[in-house]
Amino acid sequence: MQRLGLVVAPSAPSRVAPHEDAATLALLKASPSEQPGLLMQLGLEPAGVLILENACESLCFFCANPGTRDVPAERRTSWQSILAHLAGRLAGVERLLIGGNDPVLHPDFGRLLEAAAAAGYRRIEVMTSGVSLGNAPLEAWRALGVETFTVPLYSVNAATHDAIYGGTCFDKTGQGLMLASLAGIKIEVHSVVMRRTLPGLAELASWVAAHFGGPLALAPLRDKSDVFDYDREAVPLTELLTTLESWPAQAPVALLGMPSCIAPQRARGGASIMQIYFSTQRRGYADVCEPCSSRAGCPGVVAGELSRRGSQGLRPSTGPAYC
Repeated sequence: MQRLGLVVAPSAPSRVAPHEDAATLALLKASPSEQPGLLMQLGLEPAGVLILENACESLCFFCANPGTRDVPAERRTSWQSILAHLAGRLAGVERLLIGGNDPVLHPDFGRLLEAAAAAGYRRIEVMTSGVSLGNAPLEAWRALGVETFTVPLYSVNAATHDAIYGGTCFDKTGQGLMLASLAGIKIEVHSVVMRRTLPGLAELASWVAAHFGGPLALAPLRDKSDVFDYDREAVPLTELLTTLESWPAQAPVALLGMPSCIAPQRARGGASIMQIYFSTQRRGYADVCEPCSSRAGCPGVVAGELSRRGSQGLRPSTGPAYC
């Protein structure tokens, strides 16, 4: 993905958290008639993007805060604004990406799907923790156009996964994903690279491939220094590169939001809503990236890594192979 700042004017800096990229947030807030064109400029399939604000039940240590857990009714995305967004669908666009603070927990999610189908959306991708899917009307959702759930998993070890999530959920999530898959909904799994997850990511990738037939997308930790200790939790690019190079070439993984010069032989990408989500963190480039032959298409380095370690781990190229 190219940096979103190349195509969208940023919002007012004073309203953007220090770890967030203003330009990406502007994309999310753009009208549904503008969003498909912006996504195409990024090499993504045209779609509408609907972000729902509501309380999240997860307690992930790197994310949970009052802004995600305590969302009063007046701050929750209203039904009126949902309908207005759906009504603005660009003619010919049948794909809808739904994200937010676990949108399946929004009290209007079920009738949102009905309204989306009525508005002309036929293919829906949903970002969710997956914890509540076991009790969801999955076959009805599939009939209304839900074709993909994109879900985070952190380990095949329940204790490790649950410690990161902040509650007992591994078995519940796994059961929900299996049921969703049986209902004909595609499961795309991503994981965050951190010290707690790195030792088990290869095993997790094999588990994901065996159960859902696709690669595990690996994304960098978002630098929310006001929420957790980034220096303690984040994996330096040099260490990540060493780990990736130790895995078999056929390991079922794809890199999401990583600099192009990190393991360039590995596949890139992931679910569209997650590509957008992991672009919301601020990024930059080291001085050594300036002459790189693939700089234009490189997503850059997350600000937390760049500010702490600069060019360490980067392998810019002046040839055609990679950045």
